[in-house]
Amino acid sequence: IYYTLDGSLPDNNSTIYNNESGIFINNSSSTMVRARAYQPNFAPGPVKTECFIAISSDLASFESNLPIIIIDTLNTNIPTPSYTDNGVIHAEPIVTYTSFFDTDKTTGLSKTNRIADYSGRSGIKIRGQSTSALPKKPYKLETWDEYNEDVDVPLLGFPADSDWILNNPYTDRTFMRNMLAMEFSNNMGYYSPRTRFVEVF
Repeated sequence: IYYTLDGSLPDNNSTIYNNESGIFINNSSSTMVRARAYQPNFAPGPVKTECFIAISSDLASFESNLPIIIIDTLNTNIPTPSYTDNGVIHAEPIVTYTSFFDTDKTTGLSKTNRIADYSGRSGIKIRGQSTSALPKKPYKLETWDEYNEDVDVPLLGFPADSDWILNNPYTDRTFMRNMLAMEFSNNMGYYSPRTRFVEVF
């Protein structure tokens, strides 16, 4: 078994796993472990990724009556879009690891100290033209497989998809106008994206 800790795909030149020494995980920063088995005369095994996310003590015991999303950018800044005469140019998504904690049907609460409903590799970038310059930014989140390709996942009660919008109504102090307009549209039988309020870290 060969593995990497820098996010790259492991190959047979990567570090080989040793049962005795194990893998060192730094408890002060997040660590993404990617592993793959190699055996002579056989095709390589599938790549498997797990991420150990370092979070503050406050977040480790956080609970809410809203779903919770934790996005770890693995010490990489999300690029700010650049502007030209032709409009906005968005950078490619950066690799992240994202965990979703939905609300419990019995208690109505989501908690970060339980197993996530979904955790996996993802890509994120800042979304929008005028809104991308706001102090609190909206994001486009993509759920990815091991090769940065889109993978459809059912999240927070929504049908399976790979493209998700984390919309921040920064200029709407009610936080409700877009949501209400979309809900009214759906209730009248017209297409509109479904929405949920969430806590994003």
